[in-house]
Amino acid sequence: KPLVSRADYGTVQGLLGRLSTAQMQSIAANNPEDLTEYNLAEADVTVTLGTGSSVAKLSFGTRTGDSNVYAQDLSRSTVFTVDTSLIDELKKMPSDYRSKDIFGFRPFNVTRFEITRDSETIIYEKKKTPADNGEDEANQAVVDTWQQISPTTRTVDSDKIQSALSRMANLRVVPFTDVNATLDLNNPSEVVAHYDDDNVDRVRFGLDEQDVYAEIANEPGQARIDTNDYNLALKAILELNSIETGETP
Repeated sequence: KPLVSRADYGTVQGLLGRLSTAQMQSIAANNPEDLTEYNLAEADVTVTLGTGSSVAKLSFGTRTGDSNVYAQDLSRSTVFTVDTSLIDELKKMPSDYRSKDIFGFRPFNVTRFEITRDSETIIYEKKKTPADNGEDEANQAVVDTWQQISPTTRTVDSDKIQSALSRMANLRVVPFTDVNATLDLNNPSEVVAHYDDDNVDRVRFGLDEQDVYAEIANEPGQARIDTNDYNLALKAILELNSIETGETP
């Protein structure tokens, strides 16, 4: 809430770290009758932390000088002050806490990869095949190989597809767009990646003028990404099938 999306693990963990190590700077009042002067009667910011059946709530009110802000643990009546840098962290926008990775997969855990462009779908799958190590069939090792299974069937160089998958996996959000505004994207392409048994990433890319945007399945809004990074990733994928690529999606 207010939107459903992947959260950035490092950002959320960093915030939790700040909260867990936050210290009182001073005691402002014990058992105050009126919280209005501290702006805690209707606090600007309230944090609720759940740990199993236990719940803690902290409210933050008016700044006091340049460095502190009034706060209260709602299980106690004491009003105290904390460093304002904590409240600045808490007032970030929802999009600041979203994962900036376009994809959730990593190159090593992908088992199937599809790209659809200009009404043509190319599909690659990772398969287990016996290694040609001169041993008899019972003692042969099994190795991972990549196969193109559509529109034609052939073996794909594993190093090249790993490199191409790395470029796709490293695509990052430049900014998210307003979740209530939708751009009509041109020259669309869609990438579907299967990984870790039953996880699937599905992302649609397209152009708005010269900027590239991504629509991540089951997440709100659109995200602008670096055009050059996308072109290089797309080129690396399409070159696996020997398709000529231009400079735009």
